[in-house]
Parts: sequence; C-alpha cells; structure tokens
Amino acid sequence: MNLTKLAPRVQTCMRGFTTYGRLPTIARRPVTLIQSSPKPALHTALPRDSTSLYSSRRAYSTEGGPPRSGGVWSPLFTALFAFGIAATGYGVYELYGTLTMWPQEVRGDLREALKAKYKPDYSMCAAYFQRAWETAKSIPLESFKSQPHLKTSGIAICLGEVLEADNKQSEAYDVYVDALKRIQDAGIKDLSGPEKMRAVSLAYKLGELCDVLEKPKEEQEKWLTFGVETLIQNVLKVIPATNGQGTPQEEADSHNIITELGLPDWVSTVDVAAPFEALGTFYSKAGKLDYAMPLMLQAVSILIPPSPQESTPEDKCRGAQLMTSISEMIVRNKLTRETVQQAEQWAMKGLEVVVTTRKASKEPIGICEVSYAVQLFNMASLRAIGGDINKAKDLFARAANQAKLIGYKSLVDTSNQAIEDLNSRTAAAPQTS
Repeated sequence: MNLTKLAPRVQTCMRGFTTYGRLPTIARRPVTLIQSSPKPALHTALPRDSTSLYSSRRAYSTEGGPPRSGGVWSPLFTALFAFGIAATGYGVYELYGTLTMWPQEVRGDLREALKAKYKPDYSMCAAYFQRAWETAKSIPLESFKSQPHLKTSGIAICLGEVLEADNKQSEAYDVYVDALKRIQDAGIKDLSGPEKMRAVSLAYKLGELCDVLEKPKEEQEKWLTFGVETLIQNVLKVIPATNGQGTPQEEADSHNIITELGLPDWVSTVDVAAPFEALGTFYSKAGKLDYAMPLMLQAVSILIPPSPQESTPEDKCRGAQLMTSISEMIVRNKLTRETVQQAEQWAMKGLEVVVTTRKASKEPIGICEVSYAVQLFNMASLRAIGGDINKAKDLFARAANQAKLIGYKSLVDTSNQAIEDLNSRTAAAPQTS
C-alpha cells in the first residue's frame, strides 16, 4: 500500500461523510494537556467432553485522573477481562449450555471455555478456546453457515481476550493477526457489513497492541491504515443505504454472537471515529502533521456532524477533546504568534462545545466533566504562551476548581503549579527588565 497517498484520499473521501454508521469501538484518545512552557508537550491438558465431536487435527487519561471513557492507547483501550460480573448463576449456564449457532465440532469446547471464563480459570479457559479456534480453522467454513467470519473471528477474540487478561499480550497479538488475515484472504468487499466492521476492529486492536508490545512503527501503521481504508472503501460508502452495518438478520446474528460468547467492549460497542483518531494520533507522534490533520478533522466531523444531524453528548465532548488535540498539534508543529492564535481558536471552539453540552444535559456526564477541566487548562496554557498572564491564571484557577469537583487530583496539582509558576515569572519580571 502506498501510504503517502492515504492523507489526500482521506481528505477527498471524507468531505461528505458524517456520523451515519457505527463500528466496533476499541478506544478513545487520552486527553491532551498543553503544558504552559515555551514548547508545549502538548496451555493446560484438557479432559475430553463426551458431548463434543473432535477432529484428528487439534487458542483518558492523565495519571491520577478520574475514570474516563478511555484513550487510544489507554488501559481502557485494552479489552479488560470481565471476570467480576455476576454471570455464574443458572441463567448463564442455561445460555451457554446451548450455543446452537455453532457447529457441533466446536460447541463443546466453547461451552467449557465459557464456564471456565466465569470461574475464573485463565489457563483452562484459554486451553478450551485454543482448541475451539484450531478446530474452527480445520473444518469447512460452510459449517458456520451465515456470516462465518464473524463467528470464527469471535472465537479468536475470546482466546485473545483471556490471553491478554493473563498478561500474554504477544500471544494474543498473534491470534488477532491470524483472525484478521483470514478475513482479509476472504476478500473484504464480499463480506457482510458486520464482518467488514469486525475486520476494522481487529486492525484497530492490533494497532493498540503494537504500541504496547513496541512493535515496529511500520507494522503499527499498516494495521491502522488498513482500518481506515476499509472504512473508506467498504463501510462509509454504503452507510446512507444500510446504516453502515448490515441487514436486520445480519445484525441480529451479530448481536447473538456477541451475547453468546460475551465478547469484549472493543467488539460489542460502537465508534466510527476511533480509527481515524488513532491513525491521526500515530502520524502526529511521527511529526507527519500533513497526514494527521485531515484524519483528526474527519474524526471531529463524525463526532460532531453538521446540522440537522445530531450526536450524543458523549460524542460531542469527545469531539471537543479532539479539537484540543488539533490545537496542540498546531503549536507543536510551529510556535509563532499566528499558530498560537490558530490553536486558541480550536481550543476555544472545543471549550464552547463542552460548555454548551454541559448546560443542555440534565445530569453530569463523566467524559464532559473531565473534558471541561482539560479544556480550561489547555486554554489557560495557550493564553500563557501568548502572554496574557492574568487571563491564564484565571483559567488555571477555574481548571483547578473543576478538577477538584470531579476528583481529578493530578490536574488540580498541575493547575496550581502553573499558577505558581506564572506568579513567580511575574514577580521576577521587573528585576530582569
């Protein structure tokens, strides 16, 4: 793939796209704090199950801050293993005792794996999922009937999830790669809507794990780029007609697969903007702002679409956070009076979105409360960089107050320290003039 062509393609393809469709979520970018400094930083033996048939071929945040919606490379981006839920009672075993959507060859292992999952027993759970995965790859794809890649990849994701929970991220990575390559080999264009989106979620997950495992940047870029290009070429183009997903039956099957296997949040929840955000963040870190900016702008336009379309308060506040990220990118690229003014315009717009959204909400919304504190801090930082010390101190004080209200201790401390630094700078100014 010629990656140098991606940015202009995104710019061209995205102008008409907004938040029509939804996609399995994997992450959300951590909040960005612009520093008020001259250069802002801005396997286990298995018993044989007599009920199974076996083949002869045989798995946002700123440190100290409150809980948030998650970040692209945050801990919440990684699918946490849901062992603590109250799911070990009669109802769960009744549900997992059937699994009629699955071929007999894998049904028994899946049942035992799910029982082990909710005990929890990591090693036994992984071993059963591993055997189910190997069996799934060895039997005809037709055995899975409708949307087979959604089902086979679901087994792989279950295996990867428990491996991650057991701190075996490298093994999980290999499983996800295997699952995605099998979908790719089938031909993305010929798949159902949910299967296409499953491919994107796997690519996004691999991008996150590349960061955790310190894989080569080229490998990380490959996965993230595939996710975005799959969206552009195979998902967003059909969103107006199909709501970006699939037929009612395809969607019902997808829901049943997620429910029966208990798939993690990065598969079961939805977010179209996240892949653009992740690739934009990747290019921003690499200093390729010409690539990063159109991706971040597209993520904002998805989260905050033009009228008459509406988005959720949570999406609006996420969009505001991305505006702050854009602001930080601008000043990090080149620090001049003009770029500071441009950055302030983005930061102010982000702050306005959060303020308006908070006022319109009857109840506090976690991500908006955190975003409000961060927006105030970043606006203060830009005012400090621009030389408006009094306004900067006022905004830092408001940021500290909001952070205190929501228990965001590290931001309280950082804001107060910024005020002290500005006071010291002001006091020293006459002596050095």
